[in-house]
Amino acid sequence: MVQQAQCYLNQATDAGLDVDGDFGRLTQSATRAFQQCAGIVVDGRIGAQTWSFLSFWANAPDAPFC
Repeated sequence: MVQQAQCYLNQATDAGLDVDGDFGRLTQSATRAFQQCAGIVVDGRIGAQTWSFLSFWANAPDAPFC
């Protein structure tokens, strides 16, 4: 699931993350940046709301957005 989140963050925000499955500092920072851009709760975690927004934005035709 972390690899999918990293892939989505790269697609939605052009984060440039390595898709390595490690939810480290860079992935958490990219998650926070995405949450802020999306106007949702900024907590650095990929819960239900973040996952919903992230999967939608990453698969939208005009990605990246942020």
